[in-house]
Amino acid sequence: TEQGYRKDIRELDSYAEDISRFGTHFVLNENKRVPNNKQIVDEASELLQSDNEVQASEIIERIEGRNDPAIKVFRFQGSNELVKHIKPLLSDLKDGKKKWTDYVVLMDSHNKQLFERLSDIELIKELKPENVKYEENRLGLTTILSYKGLETKHVILILNNRETIDKFELYVGMTRAMYDLEILLLDKPNSSN
Repeated sequence: TEQGYRKDIRELDSYAEDISRFGTHFVLNENKRVPNNKQIVDEASELLQSDNEVQASEIIERIEGRNDPAIKVFRFQGSNELVKHIKPLLSDLKDGKKKWTDYVVLMDSHNKQLFERLSDIELIKELKPENVKYEENRLGLTTILSYKGLETKHVILILNNRETIDKFELYVGMTRAMYDLEILLLDKPNSSN
């Protein structure tokens, strides 16, 4: 109230007193990133309570065991299988059955070889700071941490099963999804088949 413009005339102290006595005060000390989907919020919040570095496979097994409808997990033995899994989505997007800007593919930062392979696919576009809000008819692809602060309806999160992943990076990836999250777990990341 001391910084209020012409506070002496407007009686701001009495207004502040009324608000403090009769108003409601909310403390937001939890994850509120994804208000549309409680399952994703719960999983992400639990992740923050785990150790700093966790095996991706441990997190995935826990998520699979809960069978939350908002989070689907798929496992692949090689990058070819993973690419085949993404192709029907690309077809639906191209045919107009789904909206391009409702989807994004996020990858952990240790999967550079697969990242390059996916960014070479015709209907996939690497997102960079200068084009992150594009309206082009291509599926956006970027690293998890590059998408921090943004969100979209449907997130496809690609993780390398053989690597440890920082819990903060995984948390960021999970909480970019507003409606649902699809986790693609690559068991043999350097395999070409």
